[in-house]
Amino acid sequence: MRNLKLPLLLALTLLLAAAPALAETTAAPPMRNETIQLEGMPETLVTTQYTHDGWFTIWYDASRFVAEPTRDGVLFTLVDNRLGTDVSLKVEAVVDHAEYGELILEAERRNAEMEGWAIREDDAEGLFPLAGEGAAVTGFTGTEADDLLRVYLLKVDGREVLAELRYPVQAAEGWGARMLYMLNTLEMLPVQQ
Repeated sequence: MRNLKLPLLLALTLLLAAAPALAETTAAPPMRNETIQLEGMPETLVTTQYTHDGWFTIWYDASRFVAEPTRDGVLFTLVDNRLGTDVSLKVEAVVDHAEYGELILEAERRNAEMEGWAIREDDAEGLFPLAGEGAAVTGFTGTEADDLLRVYLLKVDGREVLAELRYPVQAAEGWGARMLYMLNTLEMLPVQQ
């Protein structure tokens, strides 16, 4: 028994000494309460901040969406999707060169048309309260059967982000509004020198 006490005591001491370092690396992301309008009614959400590689932050409802990192951004998908179709928000930084954003948006439009989406231009200026030098947004909406596709190119402070929302028409005032709210929390981070 005596031979076990010393190794156990040593292991416990090492674990307690390492605990502060472990806590720093696994710190929870910031959270905040927000009230939004969904289907004409106020709803309070606990939102979690997602930060992508020094490019942007976005707040999302972690109880209803899972955040899956992509190469250039994040894909938020509905956790308990009972709608039988895609409910998602993808946000990706246009990292190569800002001047390619319009070309990428046009390529997305052509791809959507080839996939069978009926495309129309989207007057998105009023949807996003963007602030910053040269802030602008362009985009399009696609419909296919009972599904919606909304794609936006958001330009802020000389950088661009491509956002894609997918959801069924019947969920426009619920999940669609929730994801549009999430997109409206997007903030570009200062450029690191």
